[in-house]
Amino acid sequence: MDVGQVGFHDEKHRRYTKVTRKSNEIINRLEKTRQERQPDLKAEREAYDSSVRGKRRAEERAARAAEKTAKEEEKKQQELRTYKALMKSDNMVSNSEMRSKYSSAEEAEDDFM
Repeated sequence: MDVGQVGFHDEKHRRYTKVTRKSNEIINRLEKTRQERQPDLKAEREAYDSSVRGKRRAEERAARAAEKTAKEEEKKQQELRTYKALMKSDNMVSNSEMRSKYSSAEEAEDDFM
């Protein structure tokens, strides 16, 4: 059997129809619309593969960017939960500095707010 040839499992199921008269009008219309292409399958496949690779790379980049932002957000949340920002030496004031700045505790309390 040749490549592309149609075969039947059971020859009894085949139907034959006899064409009594050939209609050139129909054949001519079909011939006008016939398009025979010889596609470059290798080039088409390479173009398709490159587009698929591009999409996959874009998805991976987006996933990495999302992961990076999630890590940054987690790091910010972790910093908010700790007291490192409050315990800086610039923010701390000793009792002797408070005594030199204010004469009484009432003044310090009034200036507090």
